Amino acid sequence: MDIFGYYIDTAIAGFVLIIIGIIISFLAWVFPRRLKLIKQNQTRVSNKRKKKSKPKRITIEKIGLKSGLLLTLAGISITIFAWIFPRPAQITNSDRATISNTEKNTEQILEILQKQNPDLYLDGLPSSSPPVFDPFAKGVKFMAEYKWDEAIEEFRKSIKEASGSQIVALYNLIGLSYHNSSRLDPARENYEQSNKLAIECKDRDGESAALGNLGLIYKTLGDLKKAEEYLLAALKIAREIGKPESEANQLGNLGLIYITLGDLKKAEEYLLAALKIHREIGSREGEASDLGNLGSVYLTLGDLKKAEEYHLAALKIAREIGKPESEA
Repeated sequence: MDIFGYYIDTAIAGFVLIIIGIIISFLAWVFPRRLKLIKQNQTRVSNKRKKKSKPKRITIEKIGLKSGLLLTLAGISITIFAWIFPRPAQITNSDRATISNTEKNTEQILEILQKQNPDLYLDGLPSSSPPVFDPFAKGVKFMAEYKWDEAIEEFRKSIKEASGSQIVALYNLIGLSYHNSSRLDPARENYEQSNKLAIECKDRDGESAALGNLGLIYKTLGDLKKAEEYLLAALKIAREIGKPESEANQLGNLGLIYITLGDLKKAEEYLLAALKIHREIGSREGEASDLGNLGSVYLTLGDLKKAEEYHLAALKIAREIGKPESEA
């Protein structure tokens, strides 16, 4: 919530109450007197009727005046509260420009990180409130600078202010920071925590991301059967929730598992499926990766012509998108 906007709205509400109170008081004061003048001109009205109407008119007048006065006082109190109660300072134009630049820089860094880590899961962190966003943004910047411990520290700060699936995403980012710095045990622990919380808050997207990353951990550890199990679970969820990019990434990861296991036909099947989706969604990085991996499959199968075709196609895309590491 925009706190400053909240106080503005409260002040307006108080002002409206003041206006309503004044109007009611005015009507309560004027209307009975107008009624009295009318009744004085009605000479045929009996004295008895006049006596009965007088106290009634006075009662209505008193109730109206009191109601109007109470509303006016309430409005004044709310308005005073809105402007005296401590609140954040007004954001200046230069502050807004700084915030805008910070958000823009964070978006650019996230775009780079997502290319490096296709299953980077963020939930609503890029649009979260300052107590959550500020340390998150710093953590992302540290990730881009390969300062993993500093990134982890900032993400832990953000967790203290976050809620729900935001925490799922932050534990995933902490796991990724440990993973990228080759600390596999704490990486696995944080991915597992992310997965546990995702199940609790029914965050299927976060669950898929955590399972996929756990699959990659076990692949690195050499436990290929467990890696396959986690990646298949992540793939199943990605298909159920309609996330084609995540689906393609899990298909590609499974293709690499089957290459390592020596099941080249299955590897070809999964990599071709990944390639099809990456082309459909316009992911050039994913397409280049799939083409290169398929080239390796065909090379192992002894189909040198096809291997050359796929490797050259991967090389062409890598040069077009400016990814020299894919050219190696």
